[in-house]
Amino acid sequence: DLRAASGQLVADLRQIQTLAFSNQPFQVCSSTTGSGLSFGSPCTSDSQCGAGAPNSCGLVPAGGYGLTLSVCTTSPCQYQLYGDAGNGVLTGDVPEKFDGQLSTGPDFSDPILRTVTLPPKISIKSIIVNATTQVLSTFSVNVIPPKPTTSFTYDDSGALITTGVRVSFCLEHEQSHLRRLVTMVAASGQVTDKVVPNCS
Repeated sequence: DLRAASGQLVADLRQIQTLAFSNQPFQVCSSTTGSGLSFGSPCTSDSQCGAGAPNSCGLVPAGGYGLTLSVCTTSPCQYQLYGDAGNGVLTGDVPEKFDGQLSTGPDFSDPILRTVTLPPKISIKSIIVNATTQVLSTFSVNVIPPKPTTSFTYDDSGALITTGVRVSFCLEHEQSHLRRLVTMVAASGQVTDKVVPNCS
């Protein structure tokens, strides 16, 4: 179960890279609202999104594709893949992050591509940035086309912080206490998975 969970996380991090690299449209209805976009239900054609502009089906997310998760010490634990409807950069050159959910939230709410539930007894023990910083709150990995560029953004105690080169997600089996570490490097986009003795 632990190996399956870490393998799924690796595959999903690689999927958002592929989606951003290919500039693949996100198949949900979208419409212009105020200064941004709102998203509705999944679709396969414009006709499913209501009559007339600005409703349309399918949009390459301006902020690329992302994966968002939080430390979760008791299963069932989940994370989400999303399309980032923002412009890729927020005020002050802060990279984009997960802003909301499908059909909810303010302008630039982010539609969810998929929600992943980890196997029973598998927890997200910690999130480690640049090998030392442990993050205990919501974390977003964004892969922004066209290059694509990878950014890591998290909200620690209410303050938006961005940082840079590497993030590691430590998964643990709640009964055996076996652990695996999934690591992503921003510059190269490399994603790895290995057994570790602890989550520090």
